[in-house]
Amino acid sequence: MPFPGGLWWLLCCRQGFTLLRRDYGEAEREADGEAEEDASFELRAQGERASLEVSLSQPTRTSSGSERSLLVSEDMRSLIVEKGPGPVEEDPDALVKGWLQREVRGGVKTPWLRPRKYWFVLTPDSLDYYSSNERGAKRLGSLVLTSLCSVLWPDKQTYKETGFWSVTVFGRKHCYRLYTEHLHEAVRWVCAVQKVIDSKAPVQTPTQLLMRDVEVSVGPWALRRVGAPLAAAAIASSSQEHCESPEVLEQIYRCNPILRYTSSPLYAPLLPFPYGSLDQSAPGPHSYTTLRDEAVKLFNSLQQLESQQDPVPLIQGILQTCLDLPPLVDEIYCQLVKQTTEPPAPGGPGDLHYWQLLTCMSCTFLPSPPVLRFLHFHLDRTERRFPASEMAKYACFIQEALGKTRGRECVPSLEEILVLMRRQEMVCTVHCPGVAACSVTISSHTTAQEVGAAFARGWGRLEEGTPAMTYLCPFAVLSTAARDTQSPLVAFVSPQVAQELVSRLGLSQSPNLFALYEQSRLREQPVGSSTLLADVLTSRAGDEREHDVPCRLRFKHYGFLDTDSVPRDSLEFALLFEQAHEMVLRGYVPTSEETLQTLAALRLQSLNSDFSTRAPFPRLEELFPPRVLRARLPPPRPNPPPKCRGARLRAGLLAGGLWGHSLAKQRAEQDLRLRGRLREEGASTMAAIVEKWKLLQGMGRPEAMAAYVALVREWPGFGSTLFDVDLRASPVGAGPQRLWLGIGAKAVSLYKPGEPEPLDSFCYSRISSFGASDSSTFRLSVEDQDLLFETSQVDEIAQLLNTYLASMSARQPAQPQELPTSPLSADAAVQPRGLCPAAGPWQHLLPAGSFSS
Repeated sequence: MPFPGGLWWLLCCRQGFTLLRRDYGEAEREADGEAEEDASFELRAQGERASLEVSLSQPTRTSSGSERSLLVSEDMRSLIVEKGPGPVEEDPDALVKGWLQREVRGGVKTPWLRPRKYWFVLTPDSLDYYSSNERGAKRLGSLVLTSLCSVLWPDKQTYKETGFWSVTVFGRKHCYRLYTEHLHEAVRWVCAVQKVIDSKAPVQTPTQLLMRDVEVSVGPWALRRVGAPLAAAAIASSSQEHCESPEVLEQIYRCNPILRYTSSPLYAPLLPFPYGSLDQSAPGPHSYTTLRDEAVKLFNSLQQLESQQDPVPLIQGILQTCLDLPPLVDEIYCQLVKQTTEPPAPGGPGDLHYWQLLTCMSCTFLPSPPVLRFLHFHLDRTERRFPASEMAKYACFIQEALGKTRGRECVPSLEEILVLMRRQEMVCTVHCPGVAACSVTISSHTTAQEVGAAFARGWGRLEEGTPAMTYLCPFAVLSTAARDTQSPLVAFVSPQVAQELVSRLGLSQSPNLFALYEQSRLREQPVGSSTLLADVLTSRAGDEREHDVPCRLRFKHYGFLDTDSVPRDSLEFALLFEQAHEMVLRGYVPTSEETLQTLAALRLQSLNSDFSTRAPFPRLEELFPPRVLRARLPPPRPNPPPKCRGARLRAGLLAGGLWGHSLAKQRAEQDLRLRGRLREEGASTMAAIVEKWKLLQGMGRPEAMAAYVALVREWPGFGSTLFDVDLRASPVGAGPQRLWLGIGAKAVSLYKPGEPEPLDSFCYSRISSFGASDSSTFRLSVEDQDLLFETSQVDEIAQLLNTYLASMSARQPAQPQELPTSPLSADAAVQPRGLCPAAGPWQHLLPAGSFSS
């Protein structure tokens, strides 16, 4: 029989821990079929030492939600506060009250189906609604407000569709969708409800309380490990402290099944998450529900790992969910700790799958400090209980990884997951000018700065007789494989063993700047010094699968501070030769066609030595700038538009009627003629190049390379990084024009495309400031005028200017640079010498950029 006048449910325990039939915890059935074992935990108020013993069991869904809500124990009834039968106008607890419309349950609000109005009263503990505002009115419902409740602001789209402003309040079991015709009233209710939610004490789940109990029982020092792993002596000391209260720890684990492995489903997350749809969506193609639902789904996915023959795809899916929804990282760590604690078959295939996922998590995400301390304790406990086992080996690997892990931009690729499951490292094979092959071992934590520093310390000089194709291969092929510890070609790039790189390399004395670049046929971008190479491998592998474009990693110059003093017999000169040739192919050397043919002949001499009919011939576009050949072709003549309106109408009808196929055929024939003309021009150009190649008989490869670089160096802009820009406001007041912006070590210059001499040049002493006006506009202040450039490479230009300024200040410490630089220069001055900061997500499409951009 229902209670007369309704019932106001309110459950508050120890300053804000609220449980409304919330069945946290778990229960497991014993092997002999006995009743479930109750899990007990301590529920403490903040700032108090007294404890309350609470009996808690895993929820069983043997009845419907409506039946379960009526089954309330006597202990919970004693905590429920029951108020009067109806609203009282003079109720001092009422914060806000008024008439609101509530959405019909199970229906959709439409203009012709108006929902009923109810009298709503907001108190410091709940949101209640009544049938009317008279004394003795029936209370129809109540939503208890806790710190996990949430409220959504009015949506303009809903107002356009329905004519009402909506206020949505999410509770544990119920969701109130309220409507009002006035925006100010909706805002008033939202602010009031949010203020009540903010005033509530944070809710702590039993898992959080038990984590704190474990931390207290083992001592604060043993769980203070947030950084690098402890040494062996520290671990021994930690183990000694653990032994001080082993009975207490075993009692906690024995009496609380929520901390142990379970084969039953989980109906509630282990950590508190807000109710409702806040933060439920993530960027990308994935669609998610609420955080609480996603946490439960992830636990079901974890349980599927035990029976998976190939767990790699499922592991990657779980990692992707954690990347899209960062609040779930701590939840997954807690679930993995739970499932790896006292499993039915320790070390079995299913248990090892959990440890493999935990390994991948430790190399991808870093948990919060409380969860991290609890995780360290779990790993130490596993190593002590199962020494020399696979679980102990995984625990040791995870301990080391947690000391190095930071945020990842991409989840590990399938290849990286396979390597991590074997507790191995990846191998990146780098090919660059002067080096046949150098395989560097990288981990999930290796940055581009470490690899770049290893190469900078490793350059040497060319030896006579080195095969030509050995030191002229400019690209680095990305590859991932398990590290072979017996291979002598592998070079470790971690800071401790970077000195063990190939002994014949050594670029530390070079004054120039270097960087690692990602390069494909479509784009080229430098890899930031703090960028994880594992993320580069993952992102590039995805691009190769989607666009079928091979991606390569290249070690090259980033900035030139001194090109004259580079020894001709050094590997750096070979790298300089390759970048000069790249500059020529992109059309950034304004010189005569005769000189371009001579450069192509020198390139052939450096590749194949003396002329021979059996020598391999590269494609013409690999020797000669393609844009020069295209410039020879006559521009297509556009058809003159019809003069009168009737003629335009007839032309349109003919184009879409019988004559449409004829016009398309004419265009195809015109394209064929242009391509044929282009082939003829290419053949004549190749013949001229071969004739010049024959004249180089007897010239050695080093001499050919030196002659090539000497010809390119004749252009005054050699050594500058060129950017294609549109000058919005020119010094002479002309309109926008396409220019080259050259960033050099001593000055910034403006070139007209194809012109060898600059229009203007500004030394750094004349530049007062620079920076980005917006995402596509770069501002350069020169004395009393501002130059605005439209470009898609704003970040690259600003970073390169900062790098040159930092290099100047490093070379002249007694004369500090007085130029005010942009905010991007904060990290530029702290980079090691010879390495490019290359910070930021840089991308630019070829051929927009010079040989060093």
